[in-house]
Order: sequence, then structure tokens, then C-alpha cells
Amino acid sequence: MTVNEDSFTNWKNREEIAESMIPIIGKLQRERDVTVLLHSRSLVNKSVVSILKTHRFARQIAGAELSVTETMPFLQALTTLDLGPSQIDIGMLAATYKTDDRGLSVAEFTADAVSGATGDRKIDRRQPRDVVLYGFGRIGRLVARLLIEKAGSGNGLRLRAIVVRRGKGQDIVKRASLLRRDSIHGQFQGTITVDEANDKIIANGHEIQVIYSDDPAQVDYTEYGIKDAILIDNTGRWRDREGLSNHLRPGIAKVVLTAPGQGRRPEHRARRQPRGRQAGRADPLLRLLHHQRDRPAAEGDGGRVRRPARPRGDRPLVHQRPEPAGQLPRLRPAWPLRAAQHGHHRDRRRLRRRRRRCPS
Repeated sequence: MTVNEDSFTNWKNREEIAESMIPIIGKLQRERDVTVLLHSRSLVNKSVVSILKTHRFARQIAGAELSVTETMPFLQALTTLDLGPSQIDIGMLAATYKTDDRGLSVAEFTADAVSGATGDRKIDRRQPRDVVLYGFGRIGRLVARLLIEKAGSGNGLRLRAIVVRRGKGQDIVKRASLLRRDSIHGQFQGTITVDEANDKIIANGHEIQVIYSDDPAQVDYTEYGIKDAILIDNTGRWRDREGLSNHLRPGIAKVVLTAPGQGRRPEHRARRQPRGRQAGRADPLLRLLHHQRDRPAAEGDGGRVRRPARPRGDRPLVHQRPEPAGQLPRLRPAWPLRAAQHGHHRDRRRLRRRRRRCPS
């Protein structure tokens, strides 16, 4: 057997193991709310190649590539345990097991490592929480994608309705098409069908009621079976406490604003994202909702959640490229100086053009 044939046989064997991991990972997620991770990267709803590439990513953390033959025994051991809702990193389990000197089997070591999420100490499964999106623009569709993608077993946040103004023609078909295709984030990962008779969009089994309204004070969400819901206003039309209070209709318990707020209000400040990455406004929002879905606001803090800023010393004040040895670094001038230089050259060009037109 040649070296190429041996490598290809090894690839086929690893591919077969990765295929067998997919139903185990999916069953743990659906039935027990257990999210399987590999060095903090989720393996839920991943393809065979994605699972293998995630295992290869381990070389950047542990210094060596992790094989599916090493992690598969830990995954099989998890299926025999009485687990509660949790996130379990099988990459960390495999790495810790290599350094363990107690002589335990994989099953015994796994049971001991995750004992805090089994038996009497496991967390009870939470009841699902309804979510309503007021507005269905770019940010609204990104939040909808994340809610559907992270639905899991259905015991977390569930998108129940969107509130929009009625458009012309086949409005609901157009909105479903915009959800299905995005010029930046690509195709929706799943299936989308439209029930025009009942004004519903069905995405990956989630029945999303489309409510047409121009005034939030005229909507009764209990008529659609929605109760104790979190409403996300992504229109930016109302940004103060008084305006957002109009959303507190029957069926709505909390209101979250995605646009910058005005006045004194509870807020969540996420780290500044690079220009052009609009998805950064949606993902921190989902983390905030999961953090506060069952947490009452503390007295006096207004439910305020803020991410601590990095120390000033960690922020590079001047970005520079490495220079050859023996040369001083060339620093980019500050913006006002660059603008003054460009303006100076622009004036000189104008003067030359005038001289050409009116020679002396």
C-alpha cells in the first residue's frame, strides 16, 4: 500500500466516525439540552467535514491535531449518563484525560468530570420563552436567524411573531424571501414555507405569526397565544422609556431596544465592532436575552448589564508595520494632519489648472 492510499484510508475511517457522531450530538441536544463543544466550538448541526476541520483546529490550542478516534469514546460515554441542560467540551475532556494519572477508564473519567450536571445536581429543563420582533429589517432578520438556529430542543427562546407594516402585493412572500437569502450572510440554513391564508412564515418548524400594525398600542398579543414574551424593537423609532412603554401590551413582559437609546434607560453595551459587521449588533443581543430571561432586575441597577472594557494599556494607540533592522518605524500621521496635507495638495492642483486656463 502506498503512502497516498494509506492517507486516504485514514481519511475514510475518520469520515465514518464523524458521520456516526452527528446523530449522537443531535440526540443529546434535542432530548437533554446538552450542547457538545470542541475547544469552545459547537458541534451541533455541523457537517462531517466541519467536524473534522474543528478537530484539526485543536492544533492551534493544544499544539497537536485532535482525532475523532480520541473524542468519540467520550461522546459515547455521555450518552450513558443522566445529564441535565449543559455545555460539555469533549476536547477538554480528552486533553485532561491524557494528563490524569488515576488509571480510570474513559467512562469512569467522564462520569466523574461531569458529575455536577448529572443526577440530583443537574439543572431542570427550563420552560420556553416567547420572543416577538417589532420590525423585520436587516437587524430583525439577523436576530430571527439566530433565534431559529439556537432553538435547540425548543426550551429556550422561541420566535413567535413579527410585527410589521403591511406592504403592497404579496408582502409575506417578499419578507420570507428576504429571510431566505441575504447578500452578506448567504442562504438560510433550513427550510422556509409561507402560509398566506393564516399570515405565517414557517422556518425550520417554527410558526412565526406575521402581525400587521402601524401602532404598537393597538396590538393584543394574547390573541395569538403569546404570553410573558420578550419584545425586541429593532425599528429605532422609539428610543426612550416613554416611547418603548407603548410596547408593554397584554402578552409582553419585557422590551429590548437594538438602536442606541435616549434618556435614562437600562442598557447593554457591547464591544465596538469593525465597520461593516452588522451581525455584531445581533449576537450580543442574543447573549443578553439568554442571560436575563429568568433573572429579575436587581433593585437600583435597572437591569443594567455591561461588558467590562479592556484596560487602556491593552489598546494600541499607534498601528505600525514592522520595519527592517536599523530603520526607524514610520508612523501614520493623525487624521487632522493628513486632511491638512491633502487639502494643501488640492489647492495647488486648482492653482495649476487656473494658470493653464489664463496664461500670463
